[in-house]
Amino acid sequence: MKAKNSTFKYSALSFSVMSILFANSLFAAEDADDKKEEEESKGLSVIEVTARRTVEDPQKVPVSISNFSESELEQSGVQNIADVESYVPNATFNASRGTNSTLTAYLRGVGQNDPLWGFEPGVGVYIDDVYVARPQGAVLDILDINRVEVLRGPQGTLYGKNTIGGAIKYVTKELTPNTEFTAQAAVGNYGQKDFKLGGQTTLGSDQWMLGYSFASLNRDGFGEVVGDSIHAGKELSDKDVLAGRLNLTYQASDDLRFKFVADRIEDDSNARGGGRLTTSNVSNLEPLDNVHDTRQNMDPENNEVITSGEALTIDWALNDEWAFKSVTAQRDGYTVSDIDFDQLNVADLDVPASYDDEQLTQEFQFSYQGDQLSGVFGYYYFDGEAAGSFDVILSELLGGIGFSTTTSGVVDTRSHAVYGQGSYQFDEQWSMSFGGRYTRDEKRAYVKVLAFLGTDTTVDPFQVRSNFNNSDTFDNFSPHIGVQYQATDDLMYYAGYNQGFKSGGFNMRANQAADPGADTPFKEETVDQFELGMKSRWLDNRLQLNAVAFYQDYKDKQVTTNTNVDLDNDGVNETFVGRILNAGRVKAQGLEVETVFAATDNLNLFMNLGFLDAEYEEFDGYDLSGAPIDPKTINIINTPEKTANLGFNYEVPMNSGAYWNIHANAAYRDDVKIFDLDSPVDQDAYTLVDAAVSYITPQGDWRFTLSGRNLTDKEYRTGGYFFPDLGVEGTVTGYYGDPRTYTLSATYSFY
Repeated sequence: MKAKNSTFKYSALSFSVMSILFANSLFAAEDADDKKEEEESKGLSVIEVTARRTVEDPQKVPVSISNFSESELEQSGVQNIADVESYVPNATFNASRGTNSTLTAYLRGVGQNDPLWGFEPGVGVYIDDVYVARPQGAVLDILDINRVEVLRGPQGTLYGKNTIGGAIKYVTKELTPNTEFTAQAAVGNYGQKDFKLGGQTTLGSDQWMLGYSFASLNRDGFGEVVGDSIHAGKELSDKDVLAGRLNLTYQASDDLRFKFVADRIEDDSNARGGGRLTTSNVSNLEPLDNVHDTRQNMDPENNEVITSGEALTIDWALNDEWAFKSVTAQRDGYTVSDIDFDQLNVADLDVPASYDDEQLTQEFQFSYQGDQLSGVFGYYYFDGEAAGSFDVILSELLGGIGFSTTTSGVVDTRSHAVYGQGSYQFDEQWSMSFGGRYTRDEKRAYVKVLAFLGTDTTVDPFQVRSNFNNSDTFDNFSPHIGVQYQATDDLMYYAGYNQGFKSGGFNMRANQAADPGADTPFKEETVDQFELGMKSRWLDNRLQLNAVAFYQDYKDKQVTTNTNVDLDNDGVNETFVGRILNAGRVKAQGLEVETVFAATDNLNLFMNLGFLDAEYEEFDGYDLSGAPIDPKTINIINTPEKTANLGFNYEVPMNSGAYWNIHANAAYRDDVKIFDLDSPVDQDAYTLVDAAVSYITPQGDWRFTLSGRNLTDKEYRTGGYFFPDLGVEGTVTGYYGDPRTYTLSATYSFY
C-alpha cells in the first residue's frame, strides 16, 4: 500500500498545473477580442449538451463533463457505452464479471461493484431523461444515438435521481419533419454479423413524426467449454442481441411538443468465460491457455437479459422566460444468469441467479431564463421494486453430500425529491450558482435465506438462516454552491462544492441464525466534493484545453465486511459475521485534463489525463483473528491512480469530393485493484490500442468503415472472484476484456 504522505503527491501536481493554466489566462485577457465570426468557419466544432438541463456550449458549463457526438462515436469505432471508458479520465466502465450486459461503472473511485438487488448504483445511467435503476442490461449498444455525456462527480440538484459518483447520459435523436433512413451491415472476426436500421418520417402532416430503429447484433464466442463437461463445445462470451426503439412525436405548436418512446432489448448471449488463475485444489487441473475457455459444469446458454421501457415527455415553452417539462416513464427488467465461480466441472461454487425489477418514475421540471437570473427546479418521484433469487451450491466433492443455500428477496423503494439550481449573472464576467436537493427514500426489504444439505434446493431446508421483512426511511439535503468567472469569450474558471447522497438499505444475504441483528439496515453514504476548474480555447479556436482539480470526502461508505458479534449480550464477542456496514471513510484528490488540438484543418490531436489518489481514512471491520483491520490495507477497487488516452483523427479529402477519415488512439490504465484486499485477480497496468479507417462518398450517403479494437491483443482482467478457501477446489477466477477484434461496416443514409 501507499505510504501515508502519498496523499499529498497529487496535490503538488494539481497546484502546479492549475498555476500554469491560471498564469496563461493573464496573457489571454490582454489579447481578448471578438473572434467569434472567424472561429465559426474554422477550428474545433461545438457539440451542445444538456448537462444543466438546458442546451449549452459545454465550454460555458461549469461542470466536469466529457461528451461524444454520434459522428465521433462512429469515427472511433465505439460500439457500446462501455467503450467510451478510454476517452474519460478517472473512469471505469465494463461488463460485470460473468455477464455480458451488466454494467460496472466507477467515476473518481465511486461506483457499484455488486449488482445484487438492494444496492443502488454509484454512477447513474440515463436513457434520455429517464434514470435506469439497475445495472442489468445497462451496457447499452450504440443505436439511434445523438450523443453520450459523462458527468463526473455528484449529481442531484439538476437530475431526477441523486447519484453520488456521476452520471452517464445516453441521449437519442430528436425527430424533425424530414424523411430520413439509415441502414448498416457489419461483419468481423469471431463471426460478427450485425445489422442496424433506423429513420424517421411524418404521419400525414409535419406535426406527427415517427422514428424507428432496430438492431440485430451477433458474434461467436471468444471461448468455449472444454474438458469432460456435459456442456463441452458450447460457446462463451458470444453476443446475441435484438434491440428496437420507436419514437412518436407530436409537435402541437412551436411551443408544445409531446414525445412517446418505447424500447426493448433482448440479450440471449451466453455467459462470459472466466479463466482460473490457480491450479485446482483437488482435481489438480492447471489454468487453461485461453483465458476465455472454462471447464464449467453449468450451462452457459442459461443466460438471458430482457429490458424494456416506455416514456412520455412533454415540453412546453410557457413564454420567453419560462418552460415546463414532464417526464413519465416505466421500465422493466428480467435476468437469468448462471455463474460458475470455480470454472470447473464440479458443483463446488455454482451460483444460478435470477433478477426481476420494475420502476415507475415521474419528473416535473420548470426552467427560467431571465436577463441575470436563470435556473431549473423540479419534483422527482421513483417507485421501484427490485427482486431476485440465487443459489450457492458448494462442495459436491465433500463426502458426496454437498451444501447449498438459497437467497431470495425483494426491495421496494419509494423516493420523493425536490431539487433546484439557479445561476445569477452579476456582470459579463462573474456569475454564481446555488442549489440544493431534498430526498426522502422509503425502503422495505423482504429477505429469506435457506440452507440445505446437498445440492438439491427444492427439498426442505435444514436451516432457515433469515426470514424477515423490515423497513426504514432515509432522507438528506444535498447543497450546491459555485462561482464562475468568464475571463474572456474563450476562457472560463469555475469553483464549486457539491454533495452526493446514496440511501441506505438492507443486507440481502443476511444470516440471522448467526447474527440476530442482521435485519438492521445500513445507513446512507455521502460524498462532499470541491472542484477548481478551467475551460479554455486558444489559438483561434484550434486548441481546447480543460482542466479540473478536485477533492472528495466520502463518508459512511457502505462496505461488505466481517464484524464481531456478541450473540448472548454478555459483553463478549463470540463470532464473526458478514455485514454491510457504513464502515469506511475515503478521502480522494485528483486532477483531470482534457485537450483537443486542431493541428491543421484536417488533423485533430486529442489527449486526456486522469490522476486520482484515494485511500481509506477509516475502516470498521475485523480480520479472522479478531483484530481490527488497518484501513491502509484496504484497496479502493476499480480505480487506477492514473489513466491517459492519446490519439488523432485525420480527414483526407479527395478531388472527387469523397474523403477518408483515419482515427487511432492508445488508452493507458494504471494498476487496478479488483478486490478489497490484494489478490492474484488484481490487474497490472496496461495499454489498449484502437483504430478505425472510414471512406465517405462524395454525396455523404455511403460510409465504409474498418475498425479494430485492442489491436495488440492485450490480455487484461476487468473483474474476478477471489475465494481461495470457499468450497473444496477454491475460486481464484478472472474475467477478461475482449481480445483483438475488427469490424468492417457499410452504412447507407438517405436524407
